[in-house]
Amino acid sequence: MSHLENRRTILVYRDKLFLGSESFIPRAYRHFQALSPIYVGNGDGAGPDGATVIRLDGADGLSAIDNALLRTVGRVPDPLVGRLRYEAPRLVHAHFGKSGAYAMPIAAALGLPLVVTFHGGDAAKDVHYRSNPFAVYNRRRHRLFQQAAGFIAVSDFVRRKLISRGGPAEKITVIHNGVDPDHFQVGAKAKEILFIGRMVEKKGIDVLAKALSQLGNQLDGWQVRLLGDGPLRAKAEALVASTGVNCRFEGWVPADQVAGYLGRAAVVVVPSKTASSGDAEGLPMTVMEGMMSGAAVVGAHHAGIPEAIVDGTTGLVFPEGNSEALAEALQTVCMTEGLAAGLGAAGRTRAEVHFNAQIQSRALEAYLASFLDAEAA
Repeated sequence: MSHLENRRTILVYRDKLFLGSESFIPRAYRHFQALSPIYVGNGDGAGPDGATVIRLDGADGLSAIDNALLRTVGRVPDPLVGRLRYEAPRLVHAHFGKSGAYAMPIAAALGLPLVVTFHGGDAAKDVHYRSNPFAVYNRRRHRLFQQAAGFIAVSDFVRRKLISRGGPAEKITVIHNGVDPDHFQVGAKAKEILFIGRMVEKKGIDVLAKALSQLGNQLDGWQVRLLGDGPLRAKAEALVASTGVNCRFEGWVPADQVAGYLGRAAVVVVPSKTASSGDAEGLPMTVMEGMMSGAAVVGAHHAGIPEAIVDGTTGLVFPEGNSEALAEALQTVCMTEGLAAGLGAAGRTRAEVHFNAQIQSRALEAYLASFLDAEAA
């Protein structure tokens, strides 16, 4: 039997493969039934068990010079073309706009349709949309919009932002990321408020710290846990140090422990905001993971967050960047008997339908397969 028989292979391109913060990428293909992903890119991160991975900077890949030429001028070496053709791919799916720009010459060399998923900052950051002949994405962006067969936005906010940047509206489809309902379970809830994320401007850690400092001992009996690290951590710690809030900065925790924190937390807070660079979220995974874990999610009216949270039903939404409104929302959800439990239960129900990894994975597969079916017609 030929190694190509009964396979409909696609190439999944990410310039930096398998980053710890991007587990949503391999998870997107976990429930594929008709298409078989092969990962292509750079980096030594561990891929999914049993996955075929072609590392451009590894033993299967390119010289440092050829790799640089591929990225900068789009020259695809013949040996790489041959290696990729051996897998008989039918489509290239790239994650993030910059990786889409890098993957465009590969798709062209193979004569394949290219689909690019935009996740948030790649559509929002101002620096990506300035005239800059030295930046690959900036230089190739217009051709990418013209030549790619389709684009996926992880939220309607990202779709709208991409259109405002010149993206072709008729080519853009919204497919949310998903989370595993078996992995994120509702645990025995404690009086805990949980934040998870990098402590950088767009995550709104400063907004949360100000809100907590305003609440002081009004959160008596509640534990606040902040998971993550970053340049704004020290400032946030200083703001809440002597306010009476029982607040623990846990730093980074292993990925396999995050579900346990979420299962125990009664409230998850997502205070994201637009950074001064224009950087913004797409739809933070923490929102969906919190809902799937049965927590009441208190989130900013930012990016795709209000697409997920039904305000007053599955969580609470407050104006972006408004620490006073966040403090009020936290006080309401924590001090109103039964409110957090009720919002959390409704959030789990909504997440099981709209942000279920199995359902979203199959929606992604159907969308990608539509390009293959169109070619065959």
